[in-house]
Amino acid sequence: MDLADLINLIIAKFGGNRIKFLHVEWDQHTDDNRVEFVFGGNCYTALQNCSDSRVDVWQTFKDQGPLTATIGSRWIEHVLNGKVRNEAGELVDSKTRSN
Repeated sequence: MDLADLINLIIAKFGGNRIKFLHVEWDQHTDDNRVEFVFGGNCYTALQNCSDSRVDVWQTFKDQGPLTATIGSRWIEHVLNGKVRNEAGELVDSKTRSN
């Protein structure tokens, strides 16, 4: 997945009129895509490696530190990946979440 695919995925899942993109970046050294956006009044950062289709999402608190996993960021991550995180922190299908 490249940077344009990640942006289009975010727009397709949440609607272009409900998202405000703050920063879009591709890091050539790590081959990572980074997209910062506002959704529902909260700021989120989506990170995705170009060789993988998985998207990791964190909420960004400017006054409390750079990246934090919150209920909101996990929900967005679930929507983008079609999966949820289990107790071990692994992305799994929602049907196998309790395992």
